Amino acid sequence: MDLFDELNDEGVTIVMITHAPEIASYAKRVCNIFDGVLTERTDSDRTRIEAAGGWSL
Repeated sequence: MDLFDELNDEGVTIVMITHAPEIASYAKRVCNIFDGVLTERTDSDRTRIEAAGGWSL
């Protein structure tokens, strides 16, 4: 994950697909696909989820 962070800081766009919430937590932007619908979590969603103790679907 440190390598991905370094590359992204240099301007490289990284698209990662994962089911692991702990990996998704590194991302600056998180999108979800559920039942064929693409949604994006906002900063307010992230704050609320982190305050509740972690990511959940």
